[in-house]
Amino acid sequence: MVDETLVTRLHNESRVRFKASINEAIAQLNEYRRYFESKENRKSFHKKYGLEAYNPKMILVVGRSHHFRSDLQRRELQSLLPKDLEIWTYDDLLSRAKMYRKLVSK
Repeated sequence: MVDETLVTRLHNESRVRFKASINEAIAQLNEYRRYFESKENRKSFHKKYGLEAYNPKMILVVGRSHHFRSDLQRRELQSLLPKDLEIWTYDDLLSRAKMYRKLVSK
């Protein structure tokens, strides 16, 4: 979803919200979170993958930083999300990868 526009605005800019496709991705992540609330599902996941998961932190990677009008707009939209869900852009991911690479190469 690299070229995905993240937000939609009214003509007067008074109301900004995530586009429907982003809300659909958020709903899917919330469904995954609910999956791990079940003890049986966590056991099954552990048996299959050898990992334990409960209340996982979720990150939706989508779009580019310029899809937000400003950092303030981005923070306002992020504040509407559950605390365990973050939206990263591909620019964010690249920046974090570069920082990690610098740390590892020292």
